[in-house]
Amino acid sequence: MSYSSSGRIIIEEFIEKEGPQVDGDVFVHEGRIIFAGFADQHHVEGMSELVPVSLSAPSVHTAEVKELALNELQRLFTLLNFRTGPCNVEFIVGKDGRIYFIDLGPRNGGCNIPFLEMEAYGFDEDMYTIKAAVGDEIPEWSDIYGRNDGHTYVMYYRPYAERNGIYEGLWMSDEFRKRVIKVTPLMTKGQEVRLSYNGNDSAAVVFARFERREDMQETIRNIDRHLRVTVR
Repeated sequence: MSYSSSGRIIIEEFIEKEGPQVDGDVFVHEGRIIFAGFADQHHVEGMSELVPVSLSAPSVHTAEVKELALNELQRLFTLLNFRTGPCNVEFIVGKDGRIYFIDLGPRNGGCNIPFLEMEAYGFDEDMYTIKAAVGDEIPEWSDIYGRNDGHTYVMYYRPYAERNGIYEGLWMSDEFRKRVIKVTPLMTKGQEVRLSYNGNDSAAVVFARFERREDMQETIRNIDRHLRVTVR
């Protein structure tokens, strides 16, 4: 308190989370959430715990957790009189069972999250966002959590250079290449790259599809065996 020029202090409490941090987009139409695409964040040992390098969908969190988050989001949008459009959402579940929102932004998620939502849930977020922006009629959408049959698991990974140098390209294992559905390049060959410092250092956004969640999670845990940035 003696160091505060205003005589005020902020006391913070560390929240222990249960399970992975959740990221994804929801879409609101006429004040009601019509779609909620929740995905799990993944981090790689040795890199910043604040910078997720991968998302996977659907989330491993229980239906009860998703409903709790959905109810809190709906309450917020109602209080704000948020009528129509996308919102990027990040939250954690505390060990006390409560939802703690980390970030809420009235926009589509970065790193092609709308593409992830389309592939994992069938919801064409880009189309809905454009129609909302220009005032077109919004198509009906009946399944708030998307049309996932339980046999489609989608991830994206943002590969980073392991050392400073000149970018040569991406190396993929044959096994992983078969599962890749889209690559969005963020760097060009010959560009200077550096050991990862923040989210701007990723070389690309690579999307892959799996039939089993276990295979997807195993790939993420051992991503260096399947996907690497080549540097000279």
